Amino acid sequence: MSTSSYAIRDSATMLRRQLLHIVRYPGMTFGVLLIPVFMLLIFRYVFGATLGTGLGAGAGGYINYLTPGIIVLAVTSASVATAVSVNTDMTEGIINRFRTMPIARVSVLTGHVLGSVIQTVAAAALITARAVAVGFRPSASVAGWLGAIGPAPHQHFATACRLASWATLCPYNYMSARKSKGGRTGDGGAYIKPLLIQAAWAAVRVPGRLQARFGRLVRKFGGPRNKGAQKRAITAIAHTLLKIAYTVLKTGQPYQDLGADFYTRRNSPEEQQKYLERQLQKLHPGCTITITISPPEAALTPGA
Repeated sequence: MSTSSYAIRDSATMLRRQLLHIVRYPGMTFGVLLIPVFMLLIFRYVFGATLGTGLGAGAGGYINYLTPGIIVLAVTSASVATAVSVNTDMTEGIINRFRTMPIARVSVLTGHVLGSVIQTVAAAALITARAVAVGFRPSASVAGWLGAIGPAPHQHFATACRLASWATLCPYNYMSARKSKGGRTGDGGAYIKPLLIQAAWAAVRVPGRLQARFGRLVRKFGGPRNKGAQKRAITAIAHTLLKIAYTVLKTGQPYQDLGADFYTRRNSPEEQQKYLERQLQKLHPGCTITITISPPEAALTPGA
């Protein structure tokens, strides 16, 4: 069997383990599946008339506003359950036991994630079915639902920089007496910003452009022994990851890593010349650029 076959087999085993935990310890599953349904019924029948009147939709129309929010609540609850399950494995020592076994390391996390996906899909289906039973009638088409499910940040943010600003990965710029002072980033919520930071730590461990950029930023901000420099640099890498994701989703083209020697190549004379040519083309579209390189005067012979 190949390495990938072993990884798939071990991941399936860990998925079965996760599903057995769901059956044997139904407390967390109860919270993921049934509590959102209870919230749906409470807001529909207890608060629905008052809130629906305030929105101008009435008690029956309020369910169309309520159901998407309850579905999001169920999805976040499932992610919390996965985090608790992973933390339990880490603290109780089962992960250390798995490390002594000949199994794929990725299989443990894969089992947790797939189990969470199954819980999330089941919760969303249960909530949608219950909402339809109490009057939920979405006006969107199937294509609209697929568009809402699939991420499309370029439809809501004109540029990647605005998306990064929304995710609070852009530190504010404080200026006083013509001196610019860096500021702290904001609170990006409990999910998107921490996940990007964790993804950035994983990305800088792989040789490539992001690892090279991280090293340059750490040296710029104070050196590898400075913890604050590492935190600032990893935040910048998370910013870069978000911009990469925005570009990939907008263009539909896969990301191509520029290599660990990207910055070395960028500072070469050839790359600097190409950069200046592109700038001239932007200033004067359609122009013809002719480059003539003359030898320096010191290199000329006296008789030349």
